[in-house]
Amino acid sequence: MTFSRTYSRTLILLRFFALRSVFGGTKDPMRPSLARRGLRFGGGWRQPDRLAFLSGVPLSSRRAQDVRAPFGPSHFSRPIRPLSETAVGTSPPPTGAPPSDAEAYLSALNLVVEIVESKRQKAMSPAKTADWEFAVRWCRLTDPAERTPLDSRIRSVLAGHEDEDGEEVDFPSLVRAQAERCIERTAMTSSQRQAVTDLLAGVSRHCANLTVHAPLPTAWEKVLEAGIVLPDRGLSTFLFVFHDSDVLPQRVEEVAAFHDRFYPQSEKFTTLRVKALLSRGDVAAAERLLDAVAAHGPEELKLRSYLPLLREFCDPARSRPGEALRLLSRMMRATSVYFEPGIFTLVLACLARAGHFRPDAAPLPAAKRADYPPRGRALFDKIVQAMSQRVLDIEEEDVENLRDALAPFAAQKGFLAERVTVDAATARCPRSGVRLRLVALDEDQRRQMGEDLVRMSDVQYVGYRDKMLRRSGAKSKNLEALHPPTQGMDEITKFATWLDTREGEPFTAIVDGANVAYYGQGFAEGTFNYHQVEFLVSALEQMNEKVLIVVPQKYTMEIYNMNHKKRKTSRKMDPDTRAIVDRQVPTCPFSPHPPR
Repeated sequence: MTFSRTYSRTLILLRFFALRSVFGGTKDPMRPSLARRGLRFGGGWRQPDRLAFLSGVPLSSRRAQDVRAPFGPSHFSRPIRPLSETAVGTSPPPTGAPPSDAEAYLSALNLVVEIVESKRQKAMSPAKTADWEFAVRWCRLTDPAERTPLDSRIRSVLAGHEDEDGEEVDFPSLVRAQAERCIERTAMTSSQRQAVTDLLAGVSRHCANLTVHAPLPTAWEKVLEAGIVLPDRGLSTFLFVFHDSDVLPQRVEEVAAFHDRFYPQSEKFTTLRVKALLSRGDVAAAERLLDAVAAHGPEELKLRSYLPLLREFCDPARSRPGEALRLLSRMMRATSVYFEPGIFTLVLACLARAGHFRPDAAPLPAAKRADYPPRGRALFDKIVQAMSQRVLDIEEEDVENLRDALAPFAAQKGFLAERVTVDAATARCPRSGVRLRLVALDEDQRRQMGEDLVRMSDVQYVGYRDKMLRRSGAKSKNLEALHPPTQGMDEITKFATWLDTREGEPFTAIVDGANVAYYGQGFAEGTFNYHQVEFLVSALEQMNEKVLIVVPQKYTMEIYNMNHKKRKTSRKMDPDTRAIVDRQVPTCPFSPHPPR
């Protein structure tokens, strides 16, 4: 097994994403279904039917009247009604019109308040209690008559309009002035303002976790009303939820414009803005945005930034093969883009459907500008040659799509579109006679890879060690003596030496056991699941792979702590799991990592 949690991450060759094909995981592993996982609030578990109101079930009439009480000192002096007396968690009415955004927002807000209060482990001071109650009551004010009017110029700037003279507006000054008006109207203190900020950020996070859109427009309006400048991460959450909604794409540009007035333009924000523009059908604006960020942005664009536009160009219903080829060429010139197998097959299928691989096809103007042959087999060969230099395999679905697209060319001389079994001894294709290229590292590449691993291990370990020293406080001197700064390099070097000097066949696959064992375990009774590790190892061994498992040493103990929802929970190893560990332990020596 392993020597360190930190070091194991530099040795991942088969990560938990392999389980998506082995275990048949969800398309997006970061979003397990609510029906499968439930949700933990406070000390117990609530099934998803308790969350029906988050889609926007109206509050009871009594709560609606309480929320809309007159704004003033008496409004903030009344105690907050216990949430058990509200309509939170009740089933929606059998009939009636869909709830408004404000009603959905109030329901979500009440849920966040309940979660915060249920998780509170000790009583707050009177001052913090007053700040909290103020924040809850202010956030519940949704009636226009009770709210601080928003400066129309803020909305105008966020919509992309300048002032009458055509000059750029000092947007931060407008936001500060809005904050001052809100503070003057409500007598809000700085600590109360921070409580309001935390509460609104909590609403956005829970909406993101539950993929709920309806509460966020009102929450965003409250942010603007108070003149709050959320942290970069907080704005990212709003942007993510607005982008994920089919009915709120216009909000994406608004949040993005707000972000860009206070923070550097980021690659992640660019990606979400491109998706929002494409959802509105504004392809030209999406292209202009990518061009502007690529020319002046502080971050280099990655594959995820280009991919939505490339898929738009390759969509069979709106196919633009010339633009797809031009964008592919641009992506290949970008050093920050790492290609997935399906990227090239996407473009090849698009060009094939348009007939550009025929010898008599009309010349493709974009091909010449991208330094490609204008048509026919030469165009096909150059794209495939570029693909062979960047990807090593192709997914099953991509193979079928490419085969279907090339099927009309099968009758042409020199074009073959079929699947074959390649002889393992000769490595030759039985239909074309072409010998497959052996992908191997030369001696210089091996040496460079080893040096990079040592350097990465050193950087990651030093950062991890510094964090542990800051957390340990008075114990930092003992920890510093036990774990010197060079331990990262020392341990990875010892591990590499062990790999070189051990007897027996060399390992052909290294499994990151922590990623595999934690996969799908994000529920209350989840554990470090060694059965998943053994299942994957068995599947690899059936493929004649020699497998090395790398896991943190602590997970081999009878009792260990595991991370669950950013909290540590204790687990005791059962006899079946102990048997799996005992079978795997002899494969690798141990070396302890810094204690937490």
